[in-house]
Amino acid sequence: MNKRFAILSFSFLIEYTLSASEPVLKEKGFEVKPRCDIPGKAFESVKNTAFPECVQRCRVLKNCKAVTFVTHWNRCFIKDKISRLVPVSLISGEKSSIEQIDFDYTGKDFLKKVAKSSKQCAKHCQESSECLGFTFIKGYRTCWLKKSKGKFIKKHFYCAIKK
Repeated sequence: MNKRFAILSFSFLIEYTLSASEPVLKEKGFEVKPRCDIPGKAFESVKNTAFPECVQRCRVLKNCKAVTFVTHWNRCFIKDKISRLVPVSLISGEKSSIEQIDFDYTGKDFLKKVAKSSKQCAKHCQESSECLGFTFIKGYRTCWLKKSKGKFIKKHFYCAIKK
């Protein structure tokens, strides 16, 4: 690990609140928004990273305006344009089960559909003999139907915008 990133990691703050299911992330000089995505192409993508390193990479790049960070993927998408901010959360379930909020279902995707709600996404799954589970991406109205058994993985999206 780069020394600069190691030092930055100590300044990284995580606060847990009883009312929120995701950690509240803070970084000096950035406005951080949970459950947020910035659509559009990233001019740089960094894999296997942590949130502080993602923000630090943006700090050192002159043309970086913001980042989207996705937990569990540990992936950083560095943006030079901010067209809009999209409130995003994942809602997943297995066929005829209770929905899990802020979880991705890891089964193999076989069909992408448009859905107005997680309930409609679940209905698409119930109507398909192949479907074993689903993940609905609230904010994009995207429903991914899954054809293999998977696991529920906690996943959050964060936007960090330079102030």
